[in-house]
Amino acid sequence: MRGSAKSVTERPYDDLARQLRQGAGDELRREAAVDEALTELQRRRRATLSDVVRAAMHRGDETVVRVVDLTLSYPLVAVGNDYLIMDTPDGTIDVLLEAAVLTFEPRRAGGRTGVAEAATWRARLAEHEQHGTEVELVTSTGARVVGVIEVAASDHLAVRTLDGAISHVATASVAAVFSRRLGSR
Repeated sequence: MRGSAKSVTERPYDDLARQLRQGAGDELRREAAVDEALTELQRRRRATLSDVVRAAMHRGDETVVRVVDLTLSYPLVAVGNDYLIMDTPDGTIDVLLEAAVLTFEPRRAGGRTGVAEAATWRARLAEHEQHGTEVELVTSTGARVVGVIEVAASDHLAVRTLDGAISHVATASVAAVFSRRLGSR
C-alpha cells in the first residue's frame, strides 16, 4: 500500500514539474524568437544597397529598376559597389544605384554569381572608354547622349556624339548607360 500511496503523492509534483518545464520552455522560445527578430533587423540595417541587389541576383529574383523616366526589367548579371549591370537582348544596361528605385520579386532558382570587373561606377565608365563601344548615357535630368566615351576624366565624360561633336557630361549626373553588343544595331 505504501507503494500506491507514494505514487499518488508524487503525481501532483510530476504535474507541477511538467508545467514548470513547459513554462520555462515557452519563455525560452519567446526570448529566442525576439532575439532572432532583432538579429535579422540588425543584419538588414548593416546591409548596403549593393548587398541587397547582389542577394537578389544570387537568388535569381525578377528585378524592376526605375531610373529617371525608365522602367527596366532584365536579368541582373553583375553588381559593383555602387552600380548594377542588367543583360538585354541587345547589350547591357549599367545603372547607378543611388539614382534608382529597385523592386524584387523573389525567385528560388536561376540566380547568378556575377561579379563586376569594375568595382565602382567611375571605374565602369572608364571601362566603356577603354572598350570604345557606342553607349547611350542617360542623365539624372533625363537628357540622353549617344556616342563613344573618348575620355573618362576626373569629374566628367567627353563623349564623341554620332554627329562628330564632343559633349561633356558630368559624371555625377550619369544615371544609366546603355551599351550595345557588336552587330545588334
